[in-house]
Formats: sequence, structure tokens, C-alpha cells
Amino acid sequence: MSSYRKFEVGFHSFMLIFAIGLIASALISEGGLAREPLYIVLGVGFGLTSTIKLWKPKIDRNGSK
Repeated sequence: MSSYRKFEVGFHSFMLIFAIGLIASALISEGGLAREPLYIVLGVGFGLTSTIKLWKPKIDRNGSK
């Protein structure tokens, strides 16, 4: 595995954990400024993009996997 691929997997794994934490903190919070829906949407967006980047097969410039 190349160093770039290791970095990419590590970065997107961190972002996925961050998104889960963001969603959990928005669900657990007790009122406040009513920004919970914004944080949930932001967390879902981060989570979806990180999941897609982790699971999407990589295709090089020649078109092979």
C-alpha cells in the first residue's frame, strides 16, 4: 500500500469518527441554540463522503482497478 493511500485511509477514517461524534453530540445535547439539525446534517455529510471515499474502488490513469 502506498504512503498516499495509507494517508487517505487514515484521514477518511478520522473524518468518519469525527462525523459520528458530531452527530452523537448533537443528539445528546440539551437544547442550547437550536443548532442541532445543522450539526446532524453536517455530520451526515462528513460521514457519507468519508464512507464513499473509503469504499469506492480506486481506478488508476490506465482505467484498471
